[in-house]
Amino acid sequence: MDDRAVELMSGDELLSDADVIEATIEELLARRHQVIRRLDEIRYAEEIGAHDTARLLEKRYRLDPAEARRRVRLALALPKHP
Repeated sequence: MDDRAVELMSGDELLSDADVIEATIEELLARRHQVIRRLDEIRYAEEIGAHDTARLLEKRYRLDPAEARRRVRLALALPKHP
């Protein structure tokens, strides 16, 4: 990824940067899903008194409850759809 100001970059350079950014975001999202799934599997939220994984995410990361539940549902569903 280029560290220069975007105003100084050509279209090809901008598109190349966008490719790197998108790939990095996808890698991070995949890792997040794996972490959430494992937290749910080991019931870590219950262990620390957070009721469930969605509530843990909601409180820890100040998420809307629906968004926290969506993240957990997605993390749990992804292994079924490789």
